[in-house]
Amino acid sequence: MHKTHPLPPTRPEPDATRHYAERASHIPGALIWRAQSPALTERLILPDGCMDILWDGGTLVIAGPDTRAHVFASAAPSTIIGLRYAPGILPLLLGTPAHLLVNQRVPLAEVAPRPLTDALLLAVDGARAPGRALEAAWLPLLGELGATERGFPREALRLTRAGYGAAAAARALNLSERQLYRRSINTFGYGLRTLGRVLRLQDAVATLSRTPGIPLAQLAAEVGYTDQSHLTREFRSLAGVTPGDYLASHTPNYPAAAPPGSAANRSTALPSGSSTVA
Repeated sequence: MHKTHPLPPTRPEPDATRHYAERASHIPGALIWRAQSPALTERLILPDGCMDILWDGGTLVIAGPDTRAHVFASAAPSTIIGLRYAPGILPLLLGTPAHLLVNQRVPLAEVAPRPLTDALLLAVDGARAPGRALEAAWLPLLGELGATERGFPREALRLTRAGYGAAAAARALNLSERQLYRRSINTFGYGLRTLGRVLRLQDAVATLSRTPGIPLAQLAAEVGYTDQSHLTREFRSLAGVTPGDYLASHTPNYPAAAPPGSAANRSTALPSGSSTVA
């Protein structure tokens, strides 16, 4: 029988008065977040390599790893609680290959064992602190992962961030390139090349958030793009907007003219799943 573990009362729920708030989870490498949306809004969610368990007050949903921006549309006011796992961890916990969930939002019951889904629903439904309830229900599963299982996503992420290509990463991990690709799509949803593109996009977004006035050519050089054109192409491919539109949506005084219907005229992207969100 699946049991929850008590958590120390040191980390409060994300601030319910804010549109979006998050806190570090008791689960290593995870975040608990809360997003509130008014009626008739759209929210752009950027790929980040992560996977989330979402609770909307009635249904548990799993958000798979994204390779493109996802638009969350809210017809009515909504509040979503999420447990975001670092890249590569949630597929190991579920025993579900990540590539089956790429760009998907599906009920957890469709991919998780029935006893687990029932236990999670029992824990979170009606809970005063649903984020803590999710943590307590998932924490035992993390302990069931062996060191070898946890080690691959950690090392693959490290090598990808260090700029290793597939051949070099395979050698470092004592795998053939074919073995590495197979393990990567099962763990992350895609190969290390795509993972690197997603992580670099997140690096660019983080830099824009810290220094919104940074020239785009400088931004491209700092985060590892070949040039500004490369940066723009990657933003269009993965985020669905240009860097200028993204800046306009986050910086009211940024001198960019955004056409009607662009992301600059929608609700801004949140930091996910992807560090994206609901």
